[in-house]
Amino acid sequence: MDNKVNISQVAKDVGVSVSTVSRALSGKGRISESTREKINSYLSEKQLIPNTREKRYTDIVTKMISVVLPGEENFASMPYFLNILLSVYDYFSIRGYQVNLIKVTPTDISNLTHAVEEHVMDGVILTRMVENNDEIVYLKQAGVPFVVIGPYDDPSVLQVDTDNEAACCDITNVLLQKGLDKMAVMCAKQEHYINRKRFQGILKAYMESYMLLDRRYVFYDAEFENIAEMAIEKVLASDVNCILCMDDNICLVILRILRKKGIPVPERIKVASLHNSNLLDEWYPPVSCVHFDVDELGKEASRILYVYLTENKRLPKSILGYELQMKASTN
Repeated sequence: MDNKVNISQVAKDVGVSVSTVSRALSGKGRISESTREKINSYLSEKQLIPNTREKRYTDIVTKMISVVLPGEENFASMPYFLNILLSVYDYFSIRGYQVNLIKVTPTDISNLTHAVEEHVMDGVILTRMVENNDEIVYLKQAGVPFVVIGPYDDPSVLQVDTDNEAACCDITNVLLQKGLDKMAVMCAKQEHYINRKRFQGILKAYMESYMLLDRRYVFYDAEFENIAEMAIEKVLASDVNCILCMDDNICLVILRILRKKGIPVPERIKVASLHNSNLLDEWYPPVSCVHFDVDELGKEASRILYVYLTENKRLPKSILGYELQMKASTN
């Protein structure tokens, strides 16, 4: 009969931490004698031998990669996330891997934890960063290889990003130089790292121009049409001359409201977006924006994860470029 037991199971059964069990078995580190005796008595009574070499997550190979997408509202259907998913699939499929998707929300990562517990993937690509990111904490604890797409302040995490702060600073500077100094900023949720980085870029541009952004015209949760419509009414009743949208989804919401109200762009008010997509490309008049190569983001994240899985090599954080596209919506 195999009487070996993992120290994590011992910790669970005795009601102590794994590190406490490890210290009790090694004789190193501070631990009370009563706790040591409790652990040894448990092992003796059950006739168990502790397996001090815990199984690592990477010991099992599935040839499957999971892409984690946002599960709330219709986020996962946005062009950005779909493009990431497809680019990851294209990269890994020709290397003999399958790709699946997992949806999580900032308050519920159960789909991810179940997938890890069932060991359905070799590695994970996270497509969105939020404050107090539970996915990262969980994946690190479980020993699952993963790559983050987006800003995350932890050098131990494999990641790829674009310089959103610099990009947003640059386009804001261009708009200010055009005399569009009275801006309204339509923002998404504050807990998303990407939104904070973009907003920092806007503030940096104002500081470089020795100007102040009027915070009365900074609106959050503008991806919701009812909130965006109230924001537009406030903007139109003011001397705001430009609406700067945090992403392409918000920009489309704003443009549709303006069109419904019969407000001409750019004649009555200018509009720009801090992120482009194929949906904005189809809008008339063409919208000034920051363009990022989303396909390249997905491919680079895939490359970083693949190198780690196949060579156990940690590549440095990768920062991709961007392009300012000034079009008719701000002329």
